[in-house]
Amino acid sequence: MQNSTTRKNVKTRRSAFTALALVAAGLLSTGLVVTGCGSGGSDNSPILSVSRFAGTWSGDFTASTGQTGQTQVVITDTGGITGISVNTVTDGQQQGPAAGSIDANGLVNINFTYSGFTINGRGTLVLNSAQNGLTGTLTRIQNGTSAGNVLVTLHKGTLQSF
Repeated sequence: MQNSTTRKNVKTRRSAFTALALVAAGLLSTGLVVTGCGSGGSDNSPILSVSRFAGTWSGDFTASTGQTGQTQVVITDTGGITGISVNTVTDGQQQGPAAGSIDANGLVNINFTYSGFTINGRGTLVLNSAQNGLTGTLTRIQNGTSAGNVLVTLHKGTLQSF
């Protein structure tokens, strides 16, 4: 013999099941069902977009202010950038870390930190098959103010030395 609470719970479960079945039928009829992709295995995790820029890149840069240097960065599959930069200035060299990101269109936002200050670079890098690398011009921003441009030419691989 069932009491009224048990009957109510069974009725609620049936109603929930019926509602889910109706939603599923509606999705099927409108074509809104999303199917999984992958290798056909049991892993249903989402497939992340791999950045076409992923890898280790190194090369030279020249600023419109006359400074030159070298940088080596690693671009992750998701577009994150980490690395190191050596800036050659009139009184020697300044070395510091680099961190930022690049999106699928090549838009870059990166910070280079040297002793006591940070320089931000924003612009676009493109895959350049003629030069077998990444090239582009970044706007150099220091203390919130535009401080010229930086021409960047990077190639796959690491620098031989800093």
